[in-house]
Amino acid sequence: MKPLACLLLAAVSTFFICHIEAKPVPKLPEKKDARSDLEMLQGDWTMIAREQSGKKFDEFFKLTIKGNEWQLTAQGKVSGGTTFKIDPSKSPKEIDLIYAVGLVSKGIYKIEGDTFTFCRTGGAARPTEFKTTVKGEEIMAVYKRVKKAD
Repeated sequence: MKPLACLLLAAVSTFFICHIEAKPVPKLPEKKDARSDLEMLQGDWTMIAREQSGKKFDEFFKLTIKGNEWQLTAQGKVSGGTTFKIDPSKSPKEIDLIYAVGLVSKGIYKIEGDTFTFCRTGGAARPTEFKTTVKGEEIMAVYKRVKKAD
C-alpha cells in the first residue's frame, strides 16, 4: 500500500506543479548610486558660462574635484576648504556645497557627457530649475571637462 500512496502523491504533486501559473519575477529598478556620479565629477573642469540673479558674467573659474573636495581657481588664487555631497536619486539631482566656515549652499546638478551644470543658492531654499532670476539668489555655472593631454 505504501508504494501506491507514494505514486498517488507523486501524481497529485505533478498535476499541481504543471497547472500552477508561473508569474514573472518583477525586475528591480537599477540603483544609481552617488558613487557613479561622484566618479564622473572627478578631475579638472573649465567654466564656460556663469550667471547670477539673472545676470551673465565673463569672469570664469577652473574647478578641480578630488574625492568630495571642491576647489576653485580664479586669477591664480586657489580657494580651499570646500567639500560637497550629492544625491543623484533626487530629481533634479541634488548637490550641497559645504564651506569651511560651516555655511551650506544647496543646489542641483546634471552631468551630460563632458558638461557639468549646477545651480545653487546663497539662501536656504534649493533651486528646482537650472535658471537664475533677477530677484533670486541663484548662481548657475556650466563647466566643460578639461581633456587630459596624451
